[in-house]
Amino acid sequence: MSPASADLTWAAEFLAEFESRGSVIRDGSDPPRLGRARALIEHARALGIQSV
Repeated sequence: MSPASADLTWAAEFLAEFESRGSVIRDGSDPPRLGRARALIEHARALGIQSV
């Protein structure tokens, strides 16, 4: 099952914003969101989805 395009958009935007602020963890919600975003991107890449 491939990730939804909305999920991939969220993941890409979250990772870009995270990196733009120096990859600094702001609060306790960042680590799980970071893990989810990275997992979604990796899953999409493994499936050959090009929009990532």
